[in-house]
Amino acid sequence: MPPADSAQIEEVEDRLGVTLPGDYKDLLMRNNGGYLQGNTLTPGSDYSIRQLFSAGVVDDPDVEDLESQATFYHEHADFPIPADLLPIGEDEGGNVICLKTSEDDNGAIYFWTHDAPADDDGLTRIADSFSQFFERLQPY
Repeated sequence: MPPADSAQIEEVEDRLGVTLPGDYKDLLMRNNGGYLQGNTLTPGSDYSIRQLFSAGVVDDPDVEDLESQATFYHEHADFPIPADLLPIGEDEGGNVICLKTSEDDNGAIYFWTHDAPADDDGLTRIADSFSQFFERLQPY
C-alpha cells in the first residue's frame, strides 16, 4: 500500500481521539496497511496477523481502515472491544490485533479472541510495543 503522510495520520488521531505511538506511525508512513504473508508470533504461539488496517481509506477495497474498524468494534460488535484498545489488524480467523491507547500500558499490543466464552474478555497481552510485536512475526 502507498504510505500515509503525517497529515493523514494526524487526522486519524484527531478523529479517534488518540495519540499513536511513534513505532506504529513509522510503519504507516512506510506501508499504510495491507496484507501480510502467512506468519506466526514466535516463539511457538498460535497468534498471527493477516491484515493491518490503514490510516484512512485506501484504493484497495479489501483493506479496512482504522476508523471504520474502531467504530465497528467499539460500538456495533456483539462483544465490543474496550475503548482504550484500537483495532489495528486481524488474523485469518477474524480475531483482532489491538493497540493500547490509554496511558496505562500505552502502546502495548493485545490479541482479542472474538469467540471467547462469556465470562472471559478474550484479551491477551502479546507484546510491549508494536515494534516488538512486528519483529517477533515469523513466516510459517
